[in-house]
Formats: sequence, C-alpha cells, structure tokens
Amino acid sequence: MSKTIMVVDDDDLLRELVANEFETKGYKVHLAGNGIEALKILEENPDISIILSDVRMPKMDGIELLKNVKAKDPKTPVFIFISGYSDYEPSEINAMGADRVFDKPFNINKIFEAVSKLSP
Repeated sequence: MSKTIMVVDDDDLLRELVANEFETKGYKVHLAGNGIEALKILEENPDISIILSDVRMPKMDGIELLKNVKAKDPKTPVFIFISGYSDYEPSEINAMGADRVFDKPFNINKIFEAVSKLSP
C-alpha cells in the first residue's frame, strides 16, 4: 500500500496541520477543501491509498465523498473526522463504509497510529 494520503477539510489551518504531521512521518499528502476537489485529485492521483475527511464541508460533504469513493473502490480506506455538529452518529458513518471515525478535537497521534497500520 502506498504512503500517499489525502486530507479533505474546509478548515485551512486544520488541513495544513494534519498534512504537516503526516509529511514529517514520510507520507506524501494531497490537500482538498471539499469533496468535489477531493474527487478530482483522486482521479489524477491513483496512488492515494487513504483519505482523511471532515464530515461537514461546502459543495460536497464528507458523507457524499465517502459514498463516491466507496462506489468506485470499496477497498479504499476512508477515515472520517466528525465534529460535535454532525448530523450523523459515528456508527452511521461506519455503516456507510468509513473505516474509522474520529471526533473533533482529535488526537493526531491516534489518527497516525490508525493510518500507519494500513501503510507499509
């Protein structure tokens, strides 16, 4: 499995923070501000093996992104961040195909640990 991930979040600061953490650990990171951008980046970069996505975003939220990604390749791991303002329970998101759900504020080390179990 590739060490290439994509971080999808409309919060620029959070997106950069997560990306920087993974880059310092040797990951190649792509960034997107919403689900529409993420799908375009995914089409252009088939080496992306893990997607970290917020739930609530403009244009296309994390749930629609999850559905689109899983429809194309059910094996692609998708980790979803969730905030206290989500319209979904973590169990609902898992049932839709998310591999893991992390509450915000999240512990970046726990996310890295979960991702690293899936990466060589």
